Amino acid sequence: MPPKKKKKSRSGKKSKRVLLRGAFIRTCIAGGATFILVLLSSIVSQTFSTLLSEASVSPPKATVTIGLEYEKSIEAQVDISRSGEKGYVIVHGDPVQLMKISLPASWHRTEVSGVPLKDVTAEPPLFGFVRWTLPPKATMSMNIPAVPDMLSLETPSPGRATVTINAIDVEAHSIAPQVILLQRKSLVHLWEE
Repeated sequence: MPPKKKKKSRSGKKSKRVLLRGAFIRTCIAGGATFILVLLSSIVSQTFSTLLSEASVSPPKATVTIGLEYEKSIEAQVDISRSGEKGYVIVHGDPVQLMKISLPASWHRTEVSGVPLKDVTAEPPLFGFVRWTLPPKATMSMNIPAVPDMLSLETPSPGRATVTINAIDVEAHSIAPQVILLQRKSLVHLWEE
């Protein structure tokens, strides 16, 4: 009887094939991923270089924040006028109750009406703002060094404030009134450009 042939283990061949196949797949994936990254970086750099050369950047809009504080709902008015680069603001307080208003420290008071000057008080500047106390019926006028494009009105107080904003362009002979019902924060665009 002839000697029996030893059967070769098929599991060894299969495991080598699986390992080779897995290595081949990993190599293809890595090569493909590298190709895709190179392709994308080429497309992105061409696209953005074109956009950068053709894009026009609009100047940022100057925004001034005004803070209002009050006990109950109030009515106030802010008239902001411009003539070229010069600006002037008139703040009309509530007719019945005291209000506190925080304005930029660079705005300088020029006049007070409706109450004695001593009754309109200012706290020392803090974080670039001065907190003014306006008694009932007080009006305060101010020179401003730069005319803003927008006002951000903010309040931590309960209730609401009805704030009338009058944007007055002296050179264009125009007045644009807006009434804002302020509960927490409102952004007001002053000028139509």
